[in-house]
Amino acid sequence: MSFDYSKSATSATRLFTKFGQDVVHSVYSSGEYDTDTSAADSNEVPVTRKGVLLDLGSNGVTHIRGNLVEVSDKQLLLDAQAGVALEDLFTANSKEYQVVSIGELNPAGTLVMYDLHVRAS
Repeated sequence: MSFDYSKSATSATRLFTKFGQDVVHSVYSSGEYDTDTSAADSNEVPVTRKGVLLDLGSNGVTHIRGNLVEVSDKQLLLDAQAGVALEDLFTANSKEYQVVSIGELNPAGTLVMYDLHVRAS
């Protein structure tokens, strides 16, 4: 008998929606290549998602894989409604955060939520 993790994913989304805060997720994608500037345009697509922003240092974390944790670092628990990339930016509480690392709660191949280490830009 196996456990149905899709119910856990649904519950997590419901809890984020009810108790989480709005987080603006800015996804950057490359636009058309401009031969005059020899660069591609960058397009920002902001999407509002639900998440929980926590102080990373409050649980005693001072190093993560050889890197120091900075005072502005946060843990962002985020719904699994869309993907996340290192280039993405998140805005919460009027502050913009860059992604330092991406973790997933993904038992048996069912994505339940993202666990992000973010840093104020």
